[in-house]
Amino acid sequence: MPCTYSFSVDRLGTIEVLEKRNARGMSIRVHEGGVVRVTVHPSTTQLEVGRYVVEQAEWIEAARQRMARKSVAVTIFTPDSTFATREHRLVMSATSRDKYAHVKVKQGLIEVTFPSDVDPSKSEVVQSLARKGIAFAFKVEGQKVLPQRLDELARIHGFTYSSVELKDMKSRWGSCSSKKGIQLNVQLMRLPDELIDHVLLHELCHTVEMNHGPRFHNLLNKVDGGRAALHERQLKTYRTQRW
Repeated sequence: MPCTYSFSVDRLGTIEVLEKRNARGMSIRVHEGGVVRVTVHPSTTQLEVGRYVVEQAEWIEAARQRMARKSVAVTIFTPDSTFATREHRLVMSATSRDKYAHVKVKQGLIEVTFPSDVDPSKSEVVQSLARKGIAFAFKVEGQKVLPQRLDELARIHGFTYSSVELKDMKSRWGSCSSKKGIQLNVQLMRLPDELIDHVLLHELCHTVEMNHGPRFHNLLNKVDGGRAALHERQLKTYRTQRW
């Protein structure tokens, strides 16, 4: 979900603020990459948010350090890489016919080409194109699987939702708006089927309970066959933007 606005705080950098009408007080979360997001009620002023962030500065720094320790190195894609999605295979090759790098996804391939004088392992452009190609492949595959499975789980458990959208999200597997619109991360296609179902059920439960209180967790555990805690632990071993 996009932030409402952002501002900078000394030593902590940019602070993202998300206004939600159902927010009670202020809550703070450090996302992957050290991004700080504060969720507040729309009536909360920026001055109040700034004071709150400064008060929580020590906790924020500790959270960033914990996240840095847990983070893993991103994969560097080269012509020797054997990366594959469920239906697509990454192929990278040098070419002397073009001075620019390109990516195209078709017929089960994610094709990345780059100039012959470029080292793909050190080129941010080539690595970015490879990741964009992979994300697009996930979206193509996800369109065949995720909306249909979401609808199936909703019918099985009696949930209703207004819409579903697939996006390449940086820090969340999914989200649900107050209007019951569900967004799903295309990176879900990297997960085992039972963890995909867990995330879909998580977002469907938010159509009934918009917070993470006891009633939400009881509902999720019920529809997840009593395995919600296990699935949540397993899910934490995956990163939304890591391979």
